[in-house]
Amino acid sequence: MWTFGHILIAKINRKDNKREFYDERFRNRLKLDQIGSLTLTNTRITDPGFYKVTSSRTEMPLNTFNLTVY
Repeated sequence: MWTFGHILIAKINRKDNKREFYDERFRNRLKLDQIGSLTLTNTRITDPGFYKVTSSRTEMPLNTFNLTVY
């Protein structure tokens, strides 16, 4: 699961390999690969902040990234 701040933005269902995207501000700009790595394209000045990836099995945070856009 990926969150932006405290908002869920993307999730991958490992059972059927289905990717789900939740926040309209990132519409058509997010991609999840097979292992769950997130790519954000066409960054905007509204995109900076903390992005966190959490294990959906254990609900433990795996990593947090602070994105800066210039």
